[in-house]
Amino acid sequence: MIHDPNTNPESADVEKVNAAIAAISSRDIDAAERLLLAVIANTPKDYSKSTEDGAGLSIKFWDQTAFIHYVTWQKYRGIEKSVTWIGNAYPRAHYYMGFLCVKRKQFDRVSEYLDKG
Repeated sequence: MIHDPNTNPESADVEKVNAAIAAISSRDIDAAERLLLAVIANTPKDYSKSTEDGAGLSIKFWDQTAFIHYVTWQKYRGIEKSVTWIGNAYPRAHYYMGFLCVKRKQFDRVSEYLDKG
């Protein structure tokens, strides 16, 4: 199941990360950096990638491939638990900011973002 983005506060930041990735693809590095830094500023200190309740497990997957891989693994292991895919913004924002630092040869900043991501 894919989570309803209207009930997930991280959703707006997911869209900003997606826009930053598009900006990177079109070589607009400055726009990508602005978007990513705005998302990074919103990263909660107590960020959690998953929650579990009586209805099942909600996980903030990187992308659809990761979601499908997890659900397939779960079925292979005989685990009968509902999994909800929630968009992932903050780890991706840190990762792509690290990528931009490499692209700009700001190697002293790379690990700052990758470690937090």
